[in-house]
Order: sequence, then structure tokens, then C-alpha cells
Amino acid sequence: MVYTDNHLITLNSAYGQKLNGSMKSQLLFGFTGLLQDQEDIENTFITITNAQIPVSFYTITSTNNNVSYVKSSITYNITIPVGNYNSSSLISALTSSFISSGTTITITISSINGKLSFASISTFTLKASSTMGLILGFTTDILCTGSSSTTLTYPLNLLGVKKVSIKSDALAISAYSSINFSTSNTLTTIPIDQPPFNMVSYVNQSDMNTNILQSRTLNTIDISIVDENNNLLDFNNCDWSISICLSIHRTNNISNNVDLIKFFSILKESKTELNQKSEKNSLDQELEFLIN
Repeated sequence: MVYTDNHLITLNSAYGQKLNGSMKSQLLFGFTGLLQDQEDIENTFITITNAQIPVSFYTITSTNNNVSYVKSSITYNITIPVGNYNSSSLISALTSSFISSGTTITITISSINGKLSFASISTFTLKASSTMGLILGFTTDILCTGSSSTTLTYPLNLLGVKKVSIKSDALAISAYSSINFSTSNTLTTIPIDQPPFNMVSYVNQSDMNTNILQSRTLNTIDISIVDENNNLLDFNNCDWSISICLSIHRTNNISNNVDLIKFFSILKESKTELNQKSEKNSLDQELEFLIN
């Protein structure tokens, strides 16, 4: 017979060991004896039951805020301050940064196709190595000539993080990712369906999100929260909460039950024997009284 032994584990980033400081996207939680290797354990399952994720991370981060360009054989690197932008505020920030680096430029956006156009009296090349390339709309080197306006290849993309993944090495499971087409330690993914500075409230509504735990013991839990490109998020010191259900499927130990039955049988026999001895002693005492 198999029965389920459930344990609720609540994690809050305010109380874990922060491995990346105020980013609060990589933490370690120390426990004692969450799971021990016991003979009656048949399988162990892990489920993220719910999570509260603040949308406190930015669209433009330290991983995608660089634009590199070459003018007159000199490479220039400009950096946009991290934060949330719309097309107007980003164009303003880009224009100021180009001017600060010595290149006067006019940047416009098409209301029809959403693509940025660069116009300047200078000739320069936007480099594909720019970490902001995918956001601005180019993936290869773009030559911007001083004689005409240059339109980038793809639309401006300010969607930001579309989903987050909750990962753990300690809660080892079998998962797969198209990033390098390899196995992954992802427990679940959560769509970001709220605007910046709101909160995503995730509730697990499917058994599909229940995973077999590979480890037989568990004393610590590590949690990493990343975007779809596997970059650790920066929660800007805002705290998140995650609730996990540890389900242990145990089997009744038949040999233990047999031993228990034997114990009670021996106990019953001993009691009967004591009762018989007690009755015999009582009769002997009465007989001795009558003789005397």
C-alpha cells in the first residue's frame, strides 16, 4: 500500500542567503532534514504550487544596454542607463548618448512598421556586437551613411521579459531547454502578464507541473530566477515568494507489520501466563489457609 506524505515549503527571498546581493534572483535556503533517504520511500515529487513575483526588473538592463559603433576607424561604446523605456524616451536617451560620444544624430521611428531610422552628417557603422542590437532592431553590422537616413532591419522591441524560469540544482528534475538543446534544471516557467512595478501571481493548476525529484536527500534549496535568455533577473531589492509542495510516496513495510503482530501475540501470551500464575498462587494460598 502506497500513501502520500506531503510537506509545504514556503520560500521568501527576504530570508535566504543572497548570492547576488540586491538582485535577489539567486538564493540559498538552508534547512535540516527536509528529505532523508529512507527504505519506505518509493518516489518523491516536487511542485511549485504558487509564486508571487514582483515586476521590478527593467526592460533595459546591464546585459542589453550597450551600443557599439565605428567612425573613422575608431570604435565608440555608448551605454544607456538601465530602466524602463518607451520609444520616445529611448530615442531621447540614445540621441544624447551619441552626441556625448561626438556624433550628432537624429533618430525617428515609423508608426507603420515600428522601425528606427538613423540620420547623421557623419558616416558610421553600428556593430552587431552591440548588446542592444536585438532591442533596436539589427543583428548584423549596419552602415549609416551621412548622405541619407538608414532604417534598421527589424522593429524596435521593448517588450522586455516575457516569462521567467524558476531553477534549482538541489531540486534536480528532468527538464529540457532549447537553449543549447540540453537538459535543464527548470522547475516551472511563469508568463509575465503584468506591467512594470506590478506583481505576477502564479497558481499551479496542472499536474503537468509536478516533477519527480531525483535526489534521495534534501537539506538545502537553491533558487535561481532567470529570463528567457537565461540571464539572472535584477529584482532591484524587491522580494518574491515561492511555495513548494514536497510529496513523498511511501509504502507500508509488511515485515514491520508482521513483527508488530508477533510482538502483540507474545505480549498476549505473557499476560495469559502471568494471569495463570497469579490464579495458581491464589489457590495455593487458600489451600494452605484451610490446612492450617
